[in-house]
Amino acid sequence: MITNRYPLWKNLLILFVIICGFTYALPNIFGEYPAVQVTGSNAAISVDVNTMNTITTALNNAAVNYQGIQRNDRYIMLQFASTDTQLKAKETIQQVLGDNYLVAINLEPAVPGWLKSLQAAPMKLGLDLRGGVHFLLQVDVDSVLQQRVEGDLHNITQTLRDERIRYGGVTRRGSHEILLQFRDQENCDNAATLLNRRYPEFTWTKSIVSDHTELKGDLSPAALYQARRDILEQAMNILRNRVNELGISDAVVQQQGESRVSVDLPGIQDTAQAKNILGKKPQPLSFIWWMKPIMLLPQKVELCLPVIDSIIFTDSLFY
Repeated sequence: MITNRYPLWKNLLILFVIICGFTYALPNIFGEYPAVQVTGSNAAISVDVNTMNTITTALNNAAVNYQGIQRNDRYIMLQFASTDTQLKAKETIQQVLGDNYLVAINLEPAVPGWLKSLQAAPMKLGLDLRGGVHFLLQVDVDSVLQQRVEGDLHNITQTLRDERIRYGGVTRRGSHEILLQFRDQENCDNAATLLNRRYPEFTWTKSIVSDHTELKGDLSPAALYQARRDILEQAMNILRNRVNELGISDAVVQQQGESRVSVDLPGIQDTAQAKNILGKKPQPLSFIWWMKPIMLLPQKVELCLPVIDSIIFTDSLFY
């Protein structure tokens, strides 16, 4: 005869752990159902109760039955009994909402509400077990570096003007080199001293060419490496934000190689929509000239314009 040598509280603790483990493992047996997810095309477009009512009215008019619908601050999710109904619903919703909303087909865990209230969710499966979409994106690092050096170039010329150091010309060479020309050695030396202090990420070297002197700035290897890392990190952050529009909590965005980013989207069925979201261009910014209301006579305006033009185009002239 086997006797229980353990106290009652230990047996109750073991039983409690088994029940908890069984409860939180239950979501894995319910599977998934076809779903359609609706989100705004940008942060300014919200999905509110009116959007949900528009969707349900359109589906009822089109005789498309849905199993359930839920809404949160980011998206509206509708569940369907079959993939045929899911595809028909996607077309109906896209027609009624237009291009201001993103409508994507997805797979949603069929977890009962009482399990969701306990924060129980199925195990997150990768592409090998669940299927989905894999993207490998090439980041144009050199173009971003050129834009950064262009910004540094304008800042450098402004610094030289502020310090009253005269230069003859300024150009960009390659993706990370800046070349300054001076008419005399004194201004070149003063500029080298100033720029070594203000822009230590560049390696500055002086040279004499026929009737003028040159000062070449080249991004140091350490600065170049850090700039490439920052560009890739920024690209991955942008992709993560776009992945959030799809409502995928177990997506993987990671660096692959020196200039590539891989994106894994488990469970996504709409490859074209995912590609459209990840590859969309940012919205253009509109700039409006703002100033306090003032009254200017016509002759005053004519006097202001040449001054503005001389400031804008001073980089192309000898200073």
